[in-house]
Amino acid sequence: MDNRTIACSINVCQNNGKCFLLDNGTTISPYCLCNRCFVGSRCEIEQYSKNLWIYGTSKENIKYYNPYNETLILSLLGIVSFINNLLSLQTFLFSKKIRITNLGIYLILFSLTGLIVSIIQIVFAFMNLTFNFKELPELNHLIQCAFIRIFQNSLSLCLYWFCLYIAIERVLIEYSFVSLYDSRRRSFVSSRSLFILVPLTNLFPILFGRKSYKYNLYNFCLLNFTSIGYTFYLIFDYFNHIGVPLSFTIACGVIFKHLIKHRCALVDDESFRSSLVLIASKHYDFFSTTNTLLSTD
Repeated sequence: MDNRTIACSINVCQNNGKCFLLDNGTTISPYCLCNRCFVGSRCEIEQYSKNLWIYGTSKENIKYYNPYNETLILSLLGIVSFINNLLSLQTFLFSKKIRITNLGIYLILFSLTGLIVSIIQIVFAFMNLTFNFKELPELNHLIQCAFIRIFQNSLSLCLYWFCLYIAIERVLIEYSFVSLYDSRRRSFVSSRSLFILVPLTNLFPILFGRKSYKYNLYNFCLLNFTSIGYTFYLIFDYFNHIGVPLSFTIACGVIFKHLIKHRCALVDDESFRSSLVLIASKHYDFFSTTNTLLSTD
């Protein structure tokens, strides 16, 4: 039997890791390509703790991670997101009344960022479905790290923040703290700062990372943090994925409250429910950023 076949005839990788052959020129050794939750020479080190609800689920109701199904769903969501962002960007760009406002700048950059994220998501999803990268595990690992985790995730975080920017700008306009047609300098400065600061968060694995198990250096592609680094990472991650959407929801609630109060002051014999339905139908654009964010992320 060929040595190449013997090396991976028994999969030594744990936790659903895939065995591949790594040719160093002189020797051929098995190489474990781990899923996103495990590291180690045999994928034996768990990076993230399991959810507690898993322990109360019966085995027949547990479905194991299937990258093919996940990639298929991501490709479909990417197509929906691409169409949504393309139509939104077209609407915002071709309307001069929108372009000349700070809110319009946020909406344009929000749609443009979402469009780029959806294109990346579609391209890599279809590449994974077509080739599955089984022949080039090292290249696949590099691409997944550099373009998906670092680049795409940074843009996804920018989407969250733009969503919050839009909500805050609407609150300021609704309560007359700023004018709708103020100078666009504020939006350009805040957007530029966002695109600079968010990608810098990818330095966390270098600043707070453990040395890799395989190389005598910090592996930029692995989230193998020290305990302090992992705490900082969780705080930042929770703030972006929970704090920002929650702040957006609160801001939208404040705006709706002000609109309903203003409506009730003008019309005495209208119920709260009727006012809410009328305002929601007139301001349906509130939900456009949320739908775009959900389909992209």
